[in-house]
Amino acid sequence: MDKGVSNNQELEFYFAFTEATKLFLFGNLIQAASLYNECLKYQPGNAAVHYQLAQIYLKAGELKRARQHAVNAYILENTNKWYALELAGIYRLNQQNDSAIILYEEQLRQNPDDVGLLFMMASLQEQEENYETALASLQLAEEKIGVAKDIYVGRFRIFRLLNENDKALKNLKLAQLLDEEDYKLWGLMAEYYRTVDNPDSARFCYHKMLNIADNKDPTPKFSYAEFLLEENLADSAGIYLNEVIQNKDIDIGDKAGYIYRLIQNTELFNNSRSILDELIEEFLMLGKTDLRVMSIYADVEYRLRNYEKSAAMLKEIVRIDRGNQAAWEQLLFSENFLGNVDSIIYYGNQAVMVLENRAVPYLLLGSAYYRKNDNTGAIQALGKGLELAKDKSLQFEFYALLAESYVKIENHGKSDFYFNKALEIDLWNTGVRNNYAYYLSLRNENLRLARELSKFTVRKEPDNATFLDTYAWVLFCSGKTGQAKKYLDMALKNGGGKNGEVLKHYGDILYRLKDYRNALDNWKKALETGDIDKPEELMEKIRQLEDKLK
Repeated sequence: MDKGVSNNQELEFYFAFTEATKLFLFGNLIQAASLYNECLKYQPGNAAVHYQLAQIYLKAGELKRARQHAVNAYILENTNKWYALELAGIYRLNQQNDSAIILYEEQLRQNPDDVGLLFMMASLQEQEENYETALASLQLAEEKIGVAKDIYVGRFRIFRLLNENDKALKNLKLAQLLDEEDYKLWGLMAEYYRTVDNPDSARFCYHKMLNIADNKDPTPKFSYAEFLLEENLADSAGIYLNEVIQNKDIDIGDKAGYIYRLIQNTELFNNSRSILDELIEEFLMLGKTDLRVMSIYADVEYRLRNYEKSAAMLKEIVRIDRGNQAAWEQLLFSENFLGNVDSIIYYGNQAVMVLENRAVPYLLLGSAYYRKNDNTGAIQALGKGLELAKDKSLQFEFYALLAESYVKIENHGKSDFYFNKALEIDLWNTGVRNNYAYYLSLRNENLRLARELSKFTVRKEPDNATFLDTYAWVLFCSGKTGQAKKYLDMALKNGGGKNGEVLKHYGDILYRLKDYRNALDNWKKALETGDIDKPEELMEKIRQLEDKLK
């Protein structure tokens, strides 16, 4: 009876394993994994099954499960070279280089003539900054196979890391002697001269590289374009970049990846500004419906501050890919820079429904409602976003804007609460201190705190007309009119004469000092600016003072 069951299980295992392997070879990984796991029910100690599952989970990006099965396969058959190499490769991906080196060393003891293991060990030892050990591994490889290009290149790389440039250059030249037609070696030589600030030699090597390079490899022209950008030769760089973009033999993903890296490098991005707009338009022509192309286009235009172009493309991206978090947020930022408050509200309400756990869309939506004087909408959006904000700096933004929103509806208790919450995160923030002090002075409440808050801002930024005006007004409300005039005079000297509120405050101070003519003059100037709160009240004050002066 038992024997019959065992035979049936063996047949079931064989059938499942055979079918799983077929599925694996044809790329049906999910179904293959399912059948391989079925195999483990019959033979849980089968190393081959664990090895196959490790490969599947590795392809799927599930490193933890891949490592688990690779470990099982190696434990079950630790003399199997391929199981050991599979596990070592997974260790490398997990940055567990020490564990990978141990496996390579064990395999080298079992396979002393496998030079490939020595190269892999040297590479890992280099990553771990064990440079002398890495050099020793390369020396052992040379003793086994003699001089070799890869050995010289490995030494070049290590000596560069050790800042032993003479030794590095010597080894690279020895590598070139073995293969003068290897354009990648000319590229390494060019990069070396580029980093040691020898542009003439770098240019010579780049030209040698380009003359023999594979036209399907974008790296040579990308590398030379970077060199030209560093030399502030943007137009020349643009020629090479455009050649790569127009080359149909080069994968569009490689082109997108390079442009993305280009704009991440601040120096290269700044040096390429003059050519990027035209270049990215050419790139867009290659794939107007390719999300990779569309995303790079939007990102470049955003960084170039061409927000209208960026926003237009981002709207198309989120239409196609509703769950694209980065696109939604960049769209809202683009509309924010453009000052399109209605667009922020329209797309912001969509974004918060799609990106339920993201705080930033709520912040931008709340800010838009605030600017539209829809304080209820602002408070609701900001309150929801605050619940999602984990980062302190982001929480600060929510607190500060909630404080301003509650000021608008005259809920001073909550306004003060949120101002204080903001200051708990950034006690010395001059903007929050200034606004909090000003609102306290308008209410004629807690003027001692207002003076402390505001005094710090004018010490920190003594030429800031807004801060000087606030401090002057706090002093005025505190009955210190002479001191208030001193700081208002300073505000006017620093550009405050163009601000209606500053002029109105100056008029109020002069009126209290009984300088009625100048008070009237400043009130009228304030009214002419058109940017004061409650202009009707100021008009009445002007009328009354004019009657008084008749």
